[in-house]
Amino acid sequence: MMRNMSTIPFLFLMSLIARSEAVRYFSHRCPDNTTFTPAEEYESDPDSFQHNLRQILQSLSSNATRTDTGFYTAIVGRNSTEKAYGMFLCRGDVSTDVCEECVAEAIMEAPQRCPDGKEVIIWYDQCMVRYSNETLLFSMNSLLAAGLWNSGVNETGQSRYGQVLATSLHELTTETANNSKHFATKEAKVKGSNETVYSLAQCTPDLSASDCKRCLANAAEEILRPSEMEFRGARWVYPSCNVWYNNTLFYAINWTHAQHPPTPEALPPSTLLPNSRLPIGKVPCARKKDLCHQL
Repeated sequence: MMRNMSTIPFLFLMSLIARSEAVRYFSHRCPDNTTFTPAEEYESDPDSFQHNLRQILQSLSSNATRTDTGFYTAIVGRNSTEKAYGMFLCRGDVSTDVCEECVAEAIMEAPQRCPDGKEVIIWYDQCMVRYSNETLLFSMNSLLAAGLWNSGVNETGQSRYGQVLATSLHELTTETANNSKHFATKEAKVKGSNETVYSLAQCTPDLSASDCKRCLANAAEEILRPSEMEFRGARWVYPSCNVWYNNTLFYAINWTHAQHPPTPEALPPSTLLPNSRLPIGKVPCARKKDLCHQL
């Protein structure tokens, strides 16, 4: 077992062992085809994936309060075949404190659920943490997914509720893709009833508007399958985006006024990944400010 990964040397992480109700686990994925052999001696080898993964998780932890977008990525490793890539995304309406706590919790939990995984993603209600031995930026990923549906609506309101839901998600998809933060929420009343459809959508900020819209459209399609239209709430998550709706309010109304504080200090130029290391055809980091960091 990869027990050492759960003892990341940050004091604030230890304070989170008693889990807070402020963050809640949702799901995780770790494909069996990308694994490594956990061994304590590899942790001191700077060319090993295990060593680089440890550094990535430390970097994600320490930067959870340093981003004004709730989004951060980094790369560690001199050996190109053993590089570790990491990313976190906090929900656009949560505070910096909740973002920090969620990322810390996810970083402790992910290696426990996937002790030998090279490609791991874990979702909480308030954040997503992901790491891999392959680059994570500038491409839509819809291969790994998870979904959840809540209890059904009554028969008389099902059709109207479904119509309002479909319209809301269509409009929300476009609004989120065109929003610079790639995050949006929407509230829509169901005529002739006391029901309200509350919905939320988010993409990772590295995606283009077209890829964000395509990712959200795929997620909305899963939610809107005819057999699922009877549900009061549902959620579908991909590594690159997520869609969530419910008939009760579950997000912060004033999120536009409670964003993360400005980054305390600018990252030095040397932390930007050189363009030559990006996959061919991808957008260089210079055009996606502060999205990727070389450690």
